[in-house]
Amino acid sequence: MAASAQPFYEPLSARDAWFLYAERAHTPLDLGTVYVFEDESQVPGGRGALGVEETIKERIHLVPRYRQRIHRVPLNLVHPVWVDDPHFDLGAHVRREVLAPPGDGATLRRLVMRILARPLDMRRPLWEMTVVTGLQSPRDR
Repeated sequence: MAASAQPFYEPLSARDAWFLYAERAHTPLDLGTVYVFEDESQVPGGRGALGVEETIKERIHLVPRYRQRIHRVPLNLVHPVWVDDPHFDLGAHVRREVLAPPGDGATLRRLVMRILARPLDMRRPLWEMTVVTGLQSPRDR
């Protein structure tokens, strides 16, 4: 007899559940990081910052959590669970922005603040990446 295909689920850790319960509409507890890369890869055969989507597409199977969303258990009897998102779309998680002139560090900081102010969509896996181009000088961060 073949094993039935059961959907995968895993309870949130106590720490993850705390972040979820402590979050409020005007107080998101999202984390953000900014990395600055050269436009072209310095590694022979590398793709650079503009090839990040292809790199993620090739490797996302290595980290299942990036394809999972949170599902609340009826009546909140236990912590919510991580479930595989059957409608996962990488394009909904990787965005592109062009830095407005003058493309300096102050402009980048304003853009980052605007990006971090957007709440994550709780109906999808809880991550996103924004590839920003147009930074005039990597030293002017």
